[in-house]
Amino acid sequence: MNNVISYLESQRSQALEGLKEFLRIPSVSTHPHHREDLHR
Repeated sequence: MNNVISYLESQRSQALEGLKEFLRIPSVSTHPHHREDLHR
């Protein structure tokens, strides 16, 4: 159990940065301007 908690704590910053990057993607749209965002 301690190994799991240690792992999660060590990955917290990386996971948080990944979530922030994901949240920066504009809302899904049918507008061609957002084509690259949809691929991300």
